[in-house]
Amino acid sequence: MIRTSHDATRPEAGGVKPRASSSDPLQVVMLSYGITEESGGPGNAAAGFAAGLAALGARVWLVATDHADGHWLVDSARAQTAGFVFRRVPGRWHATEVIALLRSIEALDIEPSRPTVLWVNGVWGAQSIAGWIAARSRRWPYIVRPAGSLGRAALRYRALKKRLYYGAIESRILKGSVAIHCMSVKEKEELPEALRAQAFIVPSGVDLPAGLTGASTGGARIVGVLARLHPIKRHFLALDAVEELNRGGLELELELVGNVDDPAYAKRLRDRAAASPWLGSRVRFLGHVSKDQIPGVVGWWRAAMLMSEQENFGHAVVTAAAVGVPTVVSDGVGLAPDLVRAGAGLIATPGGLSGALRRLIDGDPVHQSAVCRAFAASFSWQRCSKELLGHLRACGVIDPGGPSSSGETRCARA
Repeated sequence: MIRTSHDATRPEAGGVKPRASSSDPLQVVMLSYGITEESGGPGNAAAGFAAGLAALGARVWLVATDHADGHWLVDSARAQTAGFVFRRVPGRWHATEVIALLRSIEALDIEPSRPTVLWVNGVWGAQSIAGWIAARSRRWPYIVRPAGSLGRAALRYRALKKRLYYGAIESRILKGSVAIHCMSVKEKEELPEALRAQAFIVPSGVDLPAGLTGASTGGARIVGVLARLHPIKRHFLALDAVEELNRGGLELELELVGNVDDPAYAKRLRDRAAASPWLGSRVRFLGHVSKDQIPGVVGWWRAAMLMSEQENFGHAVVTAAAVGVPTVVSDGVGLAPDLVRAGAGLIATPGGLSGALRRLIDGDPVHQSAVCRAFAASFSWQRCSKELLGHLRACGVIDPGGPSSSGETRCARA
């Protein structure tokens, strides 16, 4: 399990709310962009933490922008069953989404006497601006989860646009937050230096299948990648590794599971596979595979690969582990060290991927499946939500010591 830091956090200066007791039920307002299966880790984090915090007794409202296409992970009925309130708000443009989010927050049945914390899922979007405005007007402490968007590799894509937007808007929003919610030590270390002191670490959770999957029986000679089709995921390395192993007589099949995020990149991958006699029909592009079908698809792989330039956490890794499948990862994956310590996978350089993949394929599938499932179990939603609730409560209850000598208000420690 990734270790959780307990760094001190602080509400924004001048934003002191009525002092509350640590025994009061916490109210959590969560803002997010589209909570779909296709959004990967960020979508799963929003839906999973909302249900997990509600199960632990918090009053939770989850509000999300409604412009995203895809398979939504939550709706009003499912949220009600899980014990929280869910709202989808309209808007096709940044400004209209901000207004819709603020109006939705205004309509929530929030009790002013209870401690309230606002949790923002992701940056660069309407949710972070709306969260900043709502927190200032209501004097709520707010926490931002960058969702990997501030990592060094992520910032290389559309670099100029992000640099300008960060300097003008997002940096002010982040510096005004009481805390930055990171998913791994790596994500915290890659934050801009001015933000690191505000950061705490709580990983995302994973849904654990009830029964064993095909992985425990050895399955077929299938390996795969569970990731959206985008250059940052480096699927080309998987194609190269499988081609090399097939040239040596292994006869592997490769499945690429994930929605197309970059059509030009997806075409290059298809062309690359079609041009090789060692790949060709052995490579299948399955597109998006729904959450309930993952055990029946990924669960038959002998091994997975995630050679991304950067992953703030690595949701695909714990998803594969939950169905008993080990993963070869790059050192850019946030939970890579934990994966290796647990024996649920290997770290490889681009040139060493084929060798690492061969080691997993040659391993004992029964042992691998058991180790992987045990690793995934350490990321249960109950455990991760309990850790997050401790940090949220620390930021929602004002320290009896009051303002510091610098004029800032300190959060109580968890």
